[in-house]
Amino acid sequence: YTAIASAGLTSSVSTAVANYNIYTFTAGTGTVTFYLTSSLISTEYLVVGGGGGGFKGKTSTYWGGGGAGGQVITASGFAVVPNTAITVTVGAGGLDQTSLDINGNTGNSSVFSTITATGGGGGLYNTGYGGTSGNGFIGGAPGGSAVAGGGGGAGFVGSGQNGGNGLISTISGSLTYYGGGGGAGQGGSGTVGTAGLGGGGIGSN
Repeated sequence: YTAIASAGLTSSVSTAVANYNIYTFTAGTGTVTFYLTSSLISTEYLVVGGGGGGFKGKTSTYWGGGGAGGQVITASGFAVVPNTAITVTVGAGGLDQTSLDINGNTGNSSVFSTITATGGGGGLYNTGYGGTSGNGFIGGAPGGSAVAGGGGGAGFVGSGQNGGNGLISTISGSLTYYGGGGGAGQGGSGTVGTAGLGGGGIGSN
């Protein structure tokens, strides 16, 4: 079988891995249509929402805090209807704030057919916590030296100024994390927060 994506999508096709063809969409909005020349034995999907943006800081209280990882949804058994276009949207990450005292922006949702993975939450300037991930894992708590929290990941909560790790999947043929939370800025600690495994951003001041 083959799959053809519309012009609005940035996509790639890998060679077969363990008898699977892997179709990856990394940006844009459009459709993909599968043209079947033989029966599909099984299908799997993994959809990742856009990550949340960090906040710049709270006046005289915290430096910047991390945004959270987008929701990760994965399962097998998706029913492919031959010669029928499937809607695909790759959610962009939420923008970081460039001004003090404003929450980070929520990431945008990603869509594959009827499956929607919501974006990660932006960092919360008023409390100093990192954002909550699309899978519901909260961000890290603020600490001393004006340090804010890192964002929650799709698979784990944030820990202090460090982002939480994402969800693990082997859909690509190797063990990979998706939906990591972002690290917080260094504040007065002298050390920036680490990014959660799975695409989280590194903290900065």
